[in-house]
Amino acid sequence: IEKTTCLYVQDQYSLYQENFENNLTENNNDKLKEATIVSSYTPDISSINYKFNSSNNTYEYITLLSPSEYVLIYDTVKLNWELTNEKKVISGYECVKAKLKFRGVNWVAWFTTELPYAHGPWKFHGLPGLIMEISDEYNKYNFHAQKIEFVETDILQKSLAEIHKKSVSKTMSLQHYQEFMDEKREAIETESKGRGIERRVMQRNRVGMELIYEWE
Repeated sequence: IEKTTCLYVQDQYSLYQENFENNLTENNNDKLKEATIVSSYTPDISSINYKFNSSNNTYEYITLLSPSEYVLIYDTVKLNWELTNEKKVISGYECVKAKLKFRGVNWVAWFTTELPYAHGPWKFHGLPGLIMEISDEYNKYNFHAQKIEFVETDILQKSLAEIHKKSVSKTMSLQHYQEFMDEKREAIETESKGRGIERRVMQRNRVGMELIYEWE
């Protein structure tokens, strides 16, 4: 499955948006410090907007806590990149190869210092240039830039609640959210046993781009 996404970047902030409206005004002013990178990738995660603040290495996104309750999740992410000397050209930009192991998955990224933004798609950041391409070791997840535009937009000044047009009931850390969801599943199991319903509880293995968390 291929999906078109959008990454808005400035010096401090970025917004990775899976479902976006391409209604931006083009601007050829080289001094405008905002770029939009339209990319595609092969996903199996739900459509979420990730807003990143490089001053504290924290991502924010909105998700459902219950069928009618939205919560703001924050996730502080520190990435330990390994830079290499390998280079290649992507969309006319000279790129350098970097490696990363993040939450149980190995990644290979290509970034360019010609675009000096330390941002990338999803939760990837911290390289000395914009990430133009990144994939996991099995090529199950593959992000690559299709085009880059310099545009006028105030989207990075908006809160996620404004972007989503949703009312958020509370703010939670990713760790707190994961622990809450685990407790919720355990409560369902306990209630089922109390009713005499036999359920086979199997060890839960995560799938997706985060297989294990640093607090586990």
